[in-house]
Amino acid sequence: MTRKPNSSIDTVEILNILFKNIPLIGLIFFVAVGGALLYCLTTSPVYQAEVKFLVKLGRENIASLSLLPQNPYNVIIQERPENVQDEIEILKSPALTYRLLPELKQKLKELPSRSEKGIIGRLKSGVEPALHKWNQFLTVIGLKSEQNEEEYLFKTLRKALKISWQEESNVITMAFRWNDPEFAAYAVNRYAEEYLKYRAKAISPRSPLKFYEDQIHTYEDLLGQAEEALLSYQTQHDLSNVERQKELLLQERSDLERQLMEINLRVTEISSKEKGIRKMLQSGDEWIETPQMGRLGVQFTDLAPLDEKYFEVKSALDAALQLYTPKAREVRSLKEQIQKLRIQKANSLLNIFGVERTNLEAQRDKLLAQLEQNRQKLSEITAHQVKYEQLVRNKKLLEETYLLYKKKAEELRMAEEMDKWRIANVQIIDRAIPPITPIWPRKKLLIVLVAFLALSTGVLIAFVKELLSSDTVNRISDLEELGLEPLALIPELKRR
Repeated sequence: MTRKPNSSIDTVEILNILFKNIPLIGLIFFVAVGGALLYCLTTSPVYQAEVKFLVKLGRENIASLSLLPQNPYNVIIQERPENVQDEIEILKSPALTYRLLPELKQKLKELPSRSEKGIIGRLKSGVEPALHKWNQFLTVIGLKSEQNEEEYLFKTLRKALKISWQEESNVITMAFRWNDPEFAAYAVNRYAEEYLKYRAKAISPRSPLKFYEDQIHTYEDLLGQAEEALLSYQTQHDLSNVERQKELLLQERSDLERQLMEINLRVTEISSKEKGIRKMLQSGDEWIETPQMGRLGVQFTDLAPLDEKYFEVKSALDAALQLYTPKAREVRSLKEQIQKLRIQKANSLLNIFGVERTNLEAQRDKLLAQLEQNRQKLSEITAHQVKYEQLVRNKKLLEETYLLYKKKAEELRMAEEMDKWRIANVQIIDRAIPPITPIWPRKKLLIVLVAFLALSTGVLIAFVKELLSSDTVNRISDLEELGLEPLALIPELKRR
């Protein structure tokens, strides 16, 4: 076929191109349609169950007509989209899926054999145990991270949930897509019920009266506990006459300190006497006189024979000195007796003072223990008194707060009744039922579209192939390359 490059294509040429490329167009058509049929056979069907909600305006959005302008045509409508969008955001909250995750997981375990699966799905179910063991092996050797089943199910459920809203309406549609129609309907209905519960808990109105009643009950319980604690503490620690107990303890403490002071003075006096006796014993030869020590004088009477013996020997020594020289044997013997008597007298006095000092020190230790016990009792009573006063102040504060809340509640009851419907109301107008037909794949529509696209693609490829083909004859050299001889040459006519 001979034509110029810029010449137009007529109907005969179009038909010629189509009939010439029928095998190519047919191949593209049958491959595409066959692929579509194979896809429809191997793809699991997806069912969609829907629940519809109606969003109503709350009474707080409807103002009194007497307060509105003359043409209040957009006062209520302008807040409607915001109310619907608020509800949509609550529906999209992941908290709903977290609440329903255990229940839906259990429901899926109960319906494994009722799900319609394609060929690929059934093959996957068959090899799933082997794949699970292989994944466990890869996880053990560290080539694969452990997969959390609940996280995967959570993401799958979130992906299957669809929320939509048609503008200029108050209806919200919640859809759930799954390969099991009954599970899809069950899941979306449970989502709707859980949404209503979650919404009621999240944005339910609380009137001030309810707040005051709750506070009254709370402080009533706290006040009862405070009174019980105060009475129990007062009974347990005997705080009926704290001031009198403190007065007696202070008086006892004063007496103990006075006795302790007297004992310390006596111990000091005894130590001084002992020091003087040792000094007299070492420094001279004078006789050690018996000191005057109050009640110790009774014990010192036992030393009277030593004094008498000393004076006898002293008299004998004086008489001997009249007859003998100081170095005479008789004089030395009497002096030795006197020295022994002095040592015996000193040791006796020191023993008596030592016994007395030991007794006084024991009494002092006892008084110190009694004084420490007195201080502890006084500290305990003071601490109990402080704790008791704290309990009294706490009870008084709770009582004042309790009475204040009761007063406020009574004032609020005297006011007008609060409006209980202060937010937009939502109700289910259409519950989900198990769908009969899947939303995907739409086999007829898919095959028709694939067939149309395949034919269009085949025709387009045929025309492109023809335009790019080297079989078009434009000059004599093209005939020679094809092995043909020209029959005639027609000269081109040039216009003047």
